Amino acid sequence: MRFHVPSYLLGVASAAAVSTFGKRVRPVVVEAVALGQVLVRTGRALIERQRENVEDLWAEIGERIQERMQRPATTTNGRANASASHTA
Repeated sequence: MRFHVPSYLLGVASAAAVSTFGKRVRPVVVEAVALGQVLVRTGRALIERQRENVEDLWAEIGERIQERMQRPATTTNGRANASASHTA
């Protein structure tokens, strides 16, 4: 196999470029990943807050249902229904 000087020089140049490029890009990569983690944590906090709001809403709905189940039956004018109060 013949030794090809231009290919050898391209290989050496690319190795040097990757080595230099890695040292210069590392801080950028670290900042990008840190920003990504901040965004993920912020997103999780927002989702958790909304989930808590939904749970509070469901609890309030459950309380309202319990109140209505325990209340005596009333007519549309607000008076107790005669059939509900005269059970014998």
